[in-house]
This record gives sequence, C-alpha cells and structure tokens, in this order.
Amino acid sequence: MSTANQYEVEVKTLLGSKGAADDFVAKLKQADAGLKEAARSNQLNHYFDSNGDKDKVARAVSGFLSDGDLAAFKQVLDQAKSYALRTRDADGRILLVIKAAKGDGDDQHALERLEGEYGATAPDIDTLDEAIRSAGYDFLSKWSRERVEYAYKDYTVCVDRNAGYGYVAEIEKVVPSSKEAETARRDILAELVSLGFEELSQERVGRMFKHYNEHWPEYYRTEKTFTIE
Repeated sequence: MSTANQYEVEVKTLLGSKGAADDFVAKLKQADAGLKEAARSNQLNHYFDSNGDKDKVARAVSGFLSDGDLAAFKQVLDQAKSYALRTRDADGRILLVIKAAKGDGDDQHALERLEGEYGATAPDIDTLDEAIRSAGYDFLSKWSRERVEYAYKDYTVCVDRNAGYGYVAEIEKVVPSSKEAETARRDILAELVSLGFEELSQERVGRMFKHYNEHWPEYYRTEKTFTIE
C-alpha cells in the first residue's frame, strides 16, 4: 500500500524519557476519549545525501515500484527544488520515501513538505539502498526507532523511541494542497500547547540532526541517547 503525493504538516516535541512519553500519551487520552492505537512498528530508516542524479535514480528504482508509484515519484523529483530520499524497513515492509520542502525550506525538517511514500518490491532494505547508491547517492545516516502511531482527533500522532534522540512525539496532518498547510500548522501548534507541551524548534532539530549524522554508527540500532541544547 502506498501513499500518493500529499502535503505533510507536522510539529515535533522532544520528550526524552519514557516517563515523559507516558505522560504525553496520558494527556492525549484525557483530551480525546476515543484515542486509538493505530499501528506499532520497529523501523530502520536510511537517509541519503543529495549528490545523486534524478534521472538515474528513477531508472534504478523503477523495477521495485508500480507504474503509478513510479510516476508519482518522478513528479516530486521533477518539481522539487530540493528533496530528501529515504528507505524504510517497517517490520519487513520495504518503502521508498521522498520528502520535498515547500518553497526553499530544509527538505529534511521543513514543517510543510510534499511527501511520497511508496511500497517497494525489493526483497530487503539493502537491495533498495544499493539501487539508490548506483545513481550517485550515498548514506547520510542510518536511524532505528520504535514507533507507536495513534489516531487522535483529526490528527495522526506518532510517539517514537529514536536511536540518539530518545523519545520524540509528532503531531501530523496530511492535506491535499499547499494552500491548506499553513492553517493545519496553526491548528497543530494550538493542539500541542493545549496538551501542555512545546514545539521542538527547527534550530535545535538542526543541531541534533547534525550531531547524529556525524556520529550515527554509535547510535544506530542501540538505545544510546544524547542531549543537544
């Protein structure tokens, strides 16, 4: 099952410890009696640099995507000023992910992004990785996480235990057009404040991401964490 190209709007909050994560979920339950756990997975997420060739990567992954997904993937490649490629293994389900910033934002962490997520027929994540690397891209970093996804009001909330970062929560809404993205972001921020938590700033995310990318072999597939203010 794949996700068509849509705009993903998300706001993160850094929880850190399991106790803080449990408190966050308790607040969700207080605010929404209908809160439901929608999914749970163990994931490997591999991030790539931006040094490859767009046309080559589309050809390289074409054998692993349906015709419709390949066309959608090419559409993001063609229209994005900058984009981030990722592969994901979610309990054995292999995915190709592309995220493109709206406007001139950071493609890895922009608050509003065009996102495509496509189910791949590659037998494992390493096979899909090698296809991408054959087009000139190389690993930026590799991440591991345990994710619990909740259906909360009109939002998707993910509570992750990430290698390096510890516990992080995201409140997310997917909208069909960029025109609706700013309204969605305001709504998400208001929801986060009402729960008693604050947004993890883009500046701090950037510092954390930089540190992780420089040291990722120390953290990948471990429970080690760090603190970057």
